[in-house]
Amino acid sequence: DNGERWEREACALCRQNGAELEGLACDDTDPARLCLQGKCSNSVCHDKKPGQYCDRKMEKICVDDICENPCARISPHLMVCDCPLIDPDTGFASDDRCQLCCYDFNVKPASRRCQNAYRRFNLASAHNRPIWRVGLDCAGGKKCNRYGLAKI
Repeated sequence: DNGERWEREACALCRQNGAELEGLACDDTDPARLCLQGKCSNSVCHDKKPGQYCDRKMEKICVDDICENPCARISPHLMVCDCPLIDPDTGFASDDRCQLCCYDFNVKPASRRCQNAYRRFNLASAHNRPIWRVGLDCAGGKKCNRYGLAKI
């Protein structure tokens, strides 16, 4: 009962103060349910591209239509990050840019490395493919497409 009452109150608050609660959780039992345009919804990803941020803190992305931090599947202190545009080792455009990358929040900021989640942690989509970051800007004015490639 308490959960239902909390959700009713949260949804009422979401309706009344939609703008300030936009993108915040409105169900204590289901983190995917967010306050969106004044409604408590779990379909935050229905109008977003795979790999796009879907929460206000920019910690969660859309993966298989679910708004989550996929890095946390491995460990709670792993966070989503955008891999660099330029590979620091080669000086060329990074192949990792269009894939999910994670960093360890527990490592001090100067030592944090944003690493490819598929290669480093074997984190994959429901189809066992890398998790793409569709729409992310790449080097040379390109954008990541739905095949994980940087194209104009």
